[in-house]
Parts: sequence; structure tokens; C-alpha cells
Amino acid sequence: MSATEMTEHDQIVQSMTGGMAPRLEPFMGSHRLRPDGRPKAELRAELRRIPNAANALTCVTVIGLPVLLVWAVIAVGTWWAVALAIPVMGVFQNRLFILHHE
Repeated sequence: MSATEMTEHDQIVQSMTGGMAPRLEPFMGSHRLRPDGRPKAELRAELRRIPNAANALTCVTVIGLPVLLVWAVIAVGTWWAVALAIPVMGVFQNRLFILHHE
């Protein structure tokens, strides 16, 4: 493509990238994706499928870990156990927020 055939945007991109950004063909879709990039119904169903046992185990773990951590800190009963538990509780609380959002 000569410089006269390029649009102004293409010329600016080529000057900033040294011509490293190749001109690509538009995406026409695939067996799993539509031309606009959204998944087709089969792929969408596959991505949304979560086994019930794994889901239940995740929920029980997310709810139980903060309780277990508080119990462990009380059982140990030292200042360093509390100091170590503070950042860990932040991670557990974040997981609870994620579960609440879902």
C-alpha cells in the first residue's frame, strides 16, 4: 500500500509503530464466534455451565474460611497471630464480596 492510498490514521499509526502494525483482514467469525466477536449459543452455554458439586464446595469454603481463621486466631491467642490474620482476612472478605455479587 503506497502512502497516497493510506488514510491519515493509517499514516499516523505507521509513523508511531514503524510499520509494525500490519493491515489485517476483518474477522469473519469462526465455528465458535460470531463476526462481531460474541460467542455463539453453544460456546455461551459451555462457558456458563458450572458443576453443582463444585459450586456448592466453593460456597461452603468461601463462607467457612473466615470463621476458621477467627477460630484459629482465638485458639493461638498471640499478637502475631492477629497481625498475620489481618491481611489474610482481607483476602477472605474479598472472596465473600465476590460471592455476594454473584
